[in-house]
Order: sequence, then structure tokens, then C-alpha cells
Amino acid sequence: MSCILQQAHAFIGDVEKDHRCPQYRPGSDDYKEFPDDEKFEKAFVSRDIYNMRSRNFILSHLENFGNKAPIIIENYTIEHIMPQNSNPRDEWKTMLGPNWREVQKTYLHTIGNLTLTAYNSEMSDNPFMVKMDMEGGFKESALRLNAYLVKLTEWNEQHIKERAKLLAEKAEQIWE
Repeated sequence: MSCILQQAHAFIGDVEKDHRCPQYRPGSDDYKEFPDDEKFEKAFVSRDIYNMRSRNFILSHLENFGNKAPIIIENYTIEHIMPQNSNPRDEWKTMLGPNWREVQKTYLHTIGNLTLTAYNSEMSDNPFMVKMDMEGGFKESALRLNAYLVKLTEWNEQHIKERAKLLAEKAEQIWE
């Protein structure tokens, strides 16, 4: 159990892992203090979640917390709502604004821009509203992770940040 709690908090860089747990960082004394909610949230919303080994653990817990019918995460893949393509379609550039490169660089792999889907290859680099309205798209998704998305008509920096904050608040509930 101690490894699970450390894993949930260690990704923000404030907790040293036990040598028996993954991602042990020798030589640090910061393991003595767990982050407060503010510190946790700040790290959770800005951290590159996509390239973490524990990304499925995090997304699965965000989706399944309090759910009487939990999903099996292996049935889904991770979708970047704003695409990974370094030269996205013009619709994305317009939606993200004149500083679209900076927005993409800053938020691409963060929790606010990640979700789960069984239709990753179909969604591809399509514009947000295509991903929303397509067969198997966000509108048809029963996943809790996608509930915020169905209320929107555009995907931009503000919405990424808002969704990240909501997910951070949920993570705080899960791992408090």
C-alpha cells in the first residue's frame, strides 16, 4: 500500500520512493513531506502525464473513482484531444490562437489534454468538433473523463486549463 501512495504523489517530484518501489530517487530528503493540495494541483496540471509509466494508473483511477461499473483501461487508448502533430490542421491553429505552437508545446501531454477512447485511430488529428460528433466520438462516450468535453464547441488553452483543474480536484479526492 505504501508504494501505491508514494506512486500517486511521487510523480510531482516532491516525494522520494522507497527503494523497493518503482522510480526510487536516492540521495534526497524530500520524502519526509507530502505536498499540500495547492502544490499537488500545480504539479498535476502541468506535468507530462503521457510519458509517465503510471499514466494508465492515473487515468484509470480518475475514470473509475466512485464508479459502480468500472472500465477496463486495457480496452482503451490514450487520446490527445489537441493532436500531437507538430503541424496540425488549420482548424486547430485557428482554435488554439496565434500562439498555437506555445499552447501545443505547453499542454500537449498534460492531464487537461488527455482522455481515453476506443476510437483513437479514427479521431486521429481531426478537428475538435469532428472528434466530438463522429461515430464513437466524445458525444457518444460514456466515459466520465469525457463529460466535460461534450459541453464544448471548441478546444483551446482555457478549456485545457479548466479541465486540468477539475481533474486535479478529483485526483485530490482520490488520493487524499
